[in-house]
Amino acid sequence: MLAKSTAAPLLYCLLILSLSGCQTVLDPYVDRDGRGVDGEEQRRPAPDREVQPPRVEPEPQPDVQVLQPEHRPPPVVENRRESAAVLALLDSADQQRLGGSLEGAAAAVERALRINPRSARAYIALAEIRLQQTRFVDAQALAKKGLLYLGERRDPRGRVMQNRLWELVAQAREGSDNHQGAAQARQNIR
Repeated sequence: MLAKSTAAPLLYCLLILSLSGCQTVLDPYVDRDGRGVDGEEQRRPAPDREVQPPRVEPEPQPDVQVLQPEHRPPPVVENRRESAAVLALLDSADQQRLGGSLEGAAAAVERALRINPRSARAYIALAEIRLQQTRFVDAQALAKKGLLYLGERRDPRGRVMQNRLWELVAQAREGSDNHQGAAQARQNIR
């Protein structure tokens, strides 16, 4: 009976010791003696204190002036030679327009503009088609956009295209009963 009475407390103590070992969490990077994998001693926070991340204050930013971009037209690239696809589409548009198919001609020129959106020739062709369709506002906008992409070309071909575009602007303004605006547009013809 004595053996039974000493065995129960002994088992109880072993149970408590084994359960208390479950409460300790070992850091896999720190040995039991407190040394890290690289051999340096590791600091552990006190178990009753909460770990705070280091406080990082934002660095003061120097006064920076934000510059607003100026509204400028896209840079003009003199494209003296059109691609073969653009020229073929413009020829097709001329043939369709002469045949009376203004919608087909406009579609061909719009495809040419998707290939080369800076083609002044394509803007001239589409503005002429819109004038024939009596879409004066569209014709004027297209002619002005062609002037934007044409820029200040000084060569004879550039001057001819500029004059044609200004004439299209004038015709579109006359179609909209803006005779004074048409006269102003014609003043730009050289």
